Amino acid sequence: MNIEKNQFIEEKNRVQIAYFESRDKKTMLRRPSPYIFRHIQKFIEFFPLPKNEPILEVGCGAGRYTIPLRQLGYEIEGLDLSAKLLEKLRTIANGSELNIPLYAHDIHSEPPNELKERYSIIIAFFTLHHLANLEEAFLQMRKFLKANGKICFLEPNPNNLLYYFQILLTPGMSFKGEVSFFKMRPKIIEAALTKAGFGNFSYQRFGFLPPALLNLGLNNVESLLENIPLITPCLPFQLFSAKVLAS
Repeated sequence: MNIEKNQFIEEKNRVQIAYFESRDKKTMLRRPSPYIFRHIQKFIEFFPLPKNEPILEVGCGAGRYTIPLRQLGYEIEGLDLSAKLLEKLRTIANGSELNIPLYAHDIHSEPPNELKERYSIIIAFFTLHHLANLEEAFLQMRKFLKANGKICFLEPNPNNLLYYFQILLTPGMSFKGEVSFFKMRPKIIEAALTKAGFGNFSYQRFGFLPPALLNLGLNNVESLLENIPLITPCLPFQLFSAKVLAS
């Protein structure tokens, strides 16, 4: 990376660390809910995960998705920019007698030698839109992956106008913290992945109901609403997947 790009990423990283470490503790440590488990269900339906090999979750934070995935039997390993959030996750995992290897690392930078080509799969939940440079992050992710490795990400859909109200009205949230939110569009993500050596790009949108309603057990209602073609472009959540191309 050139010096100017590196300085830009470092500054954005400082913003992200402050942004997440200052957020409400209840937000960072909330218990798994039907809302979270539906995200995981839709993720696995779109991108099946193996249970017999390590999976790297980038941007795992304090474990909002890491813990339930580990409880479901997946060999999740977590990577995050914030050592403080990883310590929270470590405390929760140890208290639950879960074995989750954790790594404090900036995904924009060269992976540690012991993690190079270690994984067949990298996943992330609501992480990409916090990254300063998508192409650089994808280039580095590729170095964590084995030949033919795959990646999948769950992200917000900027076509959904409710996100703008959420960011504006939620204490602690800001567009400065959601640095790449406006780039969460299939064409932009695919272009960045292609430059980083990925192919077989695919995406899917889902969701509709807010957490309070979905937590009441209205999955079937949401499934019906998701299938209305007119509103598909504005559904709140997006899944992106891709595969490492042969060199």
